[in-house]
Amino acid sequence: MLRLALFIAAAQVVSGLVTTTGKCPSTTISYSDHTNAAGALQWTKADAVPDTCTPSGHNGITAFKICGPGTFSVSRMSCNNHEYKAVVWEHPKTSYTVDKCNVYQVAGTNVDGYLGSYSFSC
Repeated sequence: MLRLALFIAAAQVVSGLVTTTGKCPSTTISYSDHTNAAGALQWTKADAVPDTCTPSGHNGITAFKICGPGTFSVSRMSCNNHEYKAVVWEHPKTSYTVDKCNVYQVAGTNVDGYLGSYSFSC
């Protein structure tokens, strides 16, 4: 009986880990590095994996559009030094859903002109 109880407890912990680090269906991240003829920002969806630093090495990004809940971090540095002077945006689960988005301009931030890496968690 004790073994069964330990197995069930362990299964719940593993299940919680999968949920926490799995895909975030309510979260999308896009970036803009150009405008259309009318001057409107054009968005490209970022290929991001939760709880993973993604290298970028991209010049010319002017803005990020983040929809849904999570903690988002962008850095001029590579993944090895991502935390150094990173720009962090918080979207609390209680305030953000899949259809609530914020646009963040990078002018005047540490990633103005160059994005070294980005990451997010949900």
